[in-house]
Amino acid sequence: PVDFFATTPVEQWSTHLHNSLADPAIYVEPTLAALKVQFEALTGRTVHITGSGSAMFILAATQAAAESILANLPPSLANLCQVVEHTKH
Repeated sequence: PVDFFATTPVEQWSTHLHNSLADPAIYVEPTLAALKVQFEALTGRTVHITGSGSAMFILAATQAAAESILANLPPSLANLCQVVEHTKH
């Protein structure tokens, strides 16, 4: 599995990511599901929930692609977001 993430473009990662706590987090806090659906509808991308629901993320191939996604969100949602760049070590 580590080799997959090291050698596969980011756009292909989504189907290989799983968070066992996502459904319980949504059960406890249904607002997470509503936000997830809203972000997915606006971006056309899969939204992932981290851990027990403290954050969500969308994968993008480049920082420019991530910034474009953010720029196309309504301000009320864009204000909840931050572009984070992953650097390879």
